Amino acid sequence: MSDKEELFEEKPVPEPVPEPVPEPVLNEAPPVKAKKPKRAISDKQRAQLAENLKKGRETSLRNRRAKKSAREAAKSGKIVAAAPSIDHTTDIKQLREEVSAIKKDRAEEKERKRLKKLEKAKETPKPKDEPKPVPAAKPDPVPVPVPVKKVVEPVKPKPMTARQMMKMMSRL
Repeated sequence: MSDKEELFEEKPVPEPVPEPVPEPVLNEAPPVKAKKPKRAISDKQRAQLAENLKKGRETSLRNRRAKKSAREAAKSGKIVAAAPSIDHTTDIKQLREEVSAIKKDRAEEKERKRLKKLEKAKETPKPKDEPKPVPAAKPDPVPVPVPVKKVVEPVKPKPMTARQMMKMMSRL
């Protein structure tokens, strides 16, 4: 019997030891993105930007000085006349003139393009009207079958059992 017991006895299977999972290594530095190339600026645009920067710096300096003098006057208790306001009217007039000149240039360019199109249209002869081909007779359309409605008979309810009747009566 010892042989039979040995046959049916299960040998203990050692449990597998879970292997330690290595933690993912985080990169210290994020990936470097390729920089977009700078937008190309024409010399005219560069000059305009430099001029605007110069005007802005002058205005800022004027405003800082006016505020400084106002603070000093407030500290000493003196009343000082309001700082001279900046006259932007000349700049606005000049800008309006530039805008109107640009609009005129655009209008003239559009007019030139329109005239060129008209000249091309004059030069090219128009094809004579040819009779249109008569379309071939189309076959008669296939009649669409009309769906037939099914007659639905009303469903009769099942008769109630004695038990159901007793339950319903007891609730009254």
